[in-house]
Amino acid sequence: MYADVSKFIDDNLDNSIEALKILVRIPTVAAKGQGLPETADLFEKMLQDAGLETKQHEITGGAPVVTGWKDVGAKRTLLFYDHYDVQPAEPFDLWDSPPFEPKIRDGRLWGRGVADNKGDAIREYGL
Repeated sequence: MYADVSKFIDDNLDNSIEALKILVRIPTVAAKGQGLPETADLFEKMLQDAGLETKQHEITGGAPVVTGWKDVGAKRTLLFYDHYDVQPAEPFDLWDSPPFEPKIRDGRLWGRGVADNKGDAIREYGL
């Protein structure tokens, strides 16, 4: 089973990095009300492309909540939770490159949200 998981990761790594870059390019800053509907729409489409049924919920007065599910007939339910917004990127002069323009440097992807928020969502859902 571990070999199957490792193969899936290897086979999909480039696509996952590209999906993350697309998400990072959207400045989804909840504190400023930036990019929330656009990111929710994109994240919902990514979940649909991964084979999940989806729905957006306007229940918080802020960012839309996106849910995705797939009924495989299992006795148990597995739940993942994440959020797709990031903290403000200021002060911008502390960044080596623009925070919402993902760059690969020294074998690592740099951009606002790649290690928290957006990056976690890509890893959890295998997008």
